[in-house]
Amino acid sequence: MIRLFSRWNSTTPVEMLECCPVRFATLSVGEIEHLPIRVGNLDTHLGEVFRVQVAESGVPHIEIEGDCARIKRLGAAMSGGTLHIHSHVGMHAGAHMSGGNLQIEGNAADWLGAEMQSGTIQVRGSAANLVGAAYLGNPKGMSGGTILIHGTAGSEVGAKMRRGTIAVQGAIGQFAGVQMIAGSIFAFSGWGEHAGANLKRGTLFSAVNSPLPPTFHQTSRYNPSFLSIYFKKLRHWGLSIPTELDTATVWRYRGDWLALGQGEILVPV
Repeated sequence: MIRLFSRWNSTTPVEMLECCPVRFATLSVGEIEHLPIRVGNLDTHLGEVFRVQVAESGVPHIEIEGDCARIKRLGAAMSGGTLHIHSHVGMHAGAHMSGGNLQIEGNAADWLGAEMQSGTIQVRGSAANLVGAAYLGNPKGMSGGTILIHGTAGSEVGAKMRRGTIAVQGAIGQFAGVQMIAGSIFAFSGWGEHAGANLKRGTLFSAVNSPLPPTFHQTSRYNPSFLSIYFKKLRHWGLSIPTELDTATVWRYRGDWLALGQGEILVPV
């Protein structure tokens, strides 16, 4: 296991060019300290920002302590292992992940898990905008994996999402699932305006009454058995989900009829 202790107390942003547990597990302390990072517009080495300690070599597990709120791309492109951050984190945390487990004890800035392909991200605090979304100009957002947020989340959660699961305990901002292609978004405290705008396929679930676009039509009322399977897994990960939702009857709204019209929004009756 590797421990990184942040000693960065400046307002200048830091961009991690690499922070992968699988890669770090093969390196010595000196090699880790000389990995490249960027401070503002200057290239430097990881040792300038973090103090490095190797507790057990060969184990793909990184623990990061200290203030990381101005440090970007923590866990970006990680392919396996565990990265546990005991702090708030900067933008692009977990972006392009292809595997592994990213745990964040604080809040996450914009673009959490952007375009991730696989793995698990768990945020004990709240997340800002564009969770699991596509970068501007790109055709699809996250294509697999799971993002769990115990607090709230901002706007455009799951924008252009292709596959995977996003679950948010607190409230979500506007445009949840905008231009979503497939996948599942669970909002246990509801969402803002324009949820599912231009939704092509996929499922949006709100546990409370939330605004619904006029381009979705109510089609049925039923008891979907797959929801209890999702909820059991989400409880295992620590989300607090009322047990009565397991057998709840839901209204199914189909849309967006301005797009392909094969998506659905589910809301308990």
